[in-house]
Amino acid sequence: MPLRSRALSATLTTLALALSTTACVIETSSSSSGYGGYDGPDRGETPRSNPSPVLIEVDTNAKLEADPGAGVGVFIEYGTGGKWHIFWACDTNETGRPCDYQVKVRPSQGKLTSVVDDGGRALPTTGGEISLRRVTSTKKDGMRFDGDPGAVITLEVTLDGRTENVFFFFVQNGTRNGGYEGALTNPIKLQGKTP
Repeated sequence: MPLRSRALSATLTTLALALSTTACVIETSSSSSGYGGYDGPDRGETPRSNPSPVLIEVDTNAKLEADPGAGVGVFIEYGTGGKWHIFWACDTNETGRPCDYQVKVRPSQGKLTSVVDDGGRALPTTGGEISLRRVTSTKKDGMRFDGDPGAVITLEVTLDGRTENVFFFFVQNGTRNGGYEGALTNPIKLQGKTP
């Protein structure tokens, strides 16, 4: 399916999810809030780009959930002590196609260590940086790693060979993406709210 058709499908999926089911769940305490699809541009549009990556402060120990196969997105969690979890999902149930993700993570200082995929298998690093390519469809995929507590990381993602229209999700100030609904830069800089 061409990218344009996939973008239309992603837009229709987003609308259907927003009206009927939960695609992303944010847990900031014992209760959770559900959110439908992403309200940003569809995958066929080119978002406005910023000259440099924005810096996002991610709530510490907030959890996200994805509905694999039902929507496209990259989900970012930060845990106390510099523990990161980045995972992604695809819209294969809607498009019939897998998603080809290439994920790169660079620390602003130090090295990224204890790098494993969501299955617990060790992942290689180069100079303390991560570069990982994975194709996913109806299951989420992701990685966990440690960085220096409080340090900034830079995350760059390509989806099907393109850097535009990659949808990032995180919790900031207790809400999905801090309430921001526009397109974010790619790459994006991230920092835990409390080390």
